[in-house]
Amino acid sequence: MNNDKKMVRAAFNGEAKTAHDEMLIQLKSSGKYIKINTSKLVAWIILRYFEKYFNKEKEIIIKEHFDSKEYLLSAVKTASTNEELTELLKDTLGKVSGQKKKNTKSLNNQ
Repeated sequence: MNNDKKMVRAAFNGEAKTAHDEMLIQLKSSGKYIKINTSKLVAWIILRYFEKYFNKEKEIIIKEHFDSKEYLLSAVKTASTNEELTELLKDTLGKVSGQKKKNTKSLNNQ
């Protein structure tokens, strides 16, 4: 891995912020003479996730972050007939409504 010190800033809130805070508290209070901060913890988590889980969960991430507006704009530009456009709209509506149902189930299970 390249050791360039290029900065990336990320903001997180809600459950991610709560989880982050709890991890730091637990690590720092472990009594193991640990020296860690937000940047080190997040970098460690990202590297570990990338090595072990990213490829397994990549399709889930893609599905959960599907951008229907971008998809439609691209589809409209490439559709050459009304029939193609109708099919694209039906397909997009199915993806969007399916994603909303899935997100609702995920929220209810938390």
